[in-house]
Amino acid sequence: VVVIFIDASEPLVRQRWAQNRHRQTRRDVSADAFEEIIAAMEPPSADEEALVFRPDDNIANWLGEHAGRLAGKT
Repeated sequence: VVVIFIDASEPLVRQRWAQNRHRQTRRDVSADAFEEIIAAMEPPSADEEALVFRPDDNIANWLGEHAGRLAGKT
């Protein structure tokens, strides 16, 4: 199992959720469900050996860097 942690600030997550609700191009998450997710979310512990993606990361570079682990080869 590979854990991918998207290390985004809560304000950024809220902004993107609001944008998604406005654009309606993705499945909607209700306000109640969103708040439950925010309350329950916590960074992974060191023993989970999570891959960390940050909003400023270049997705193509990040995928290339972690391709082996994502494919289960390392």
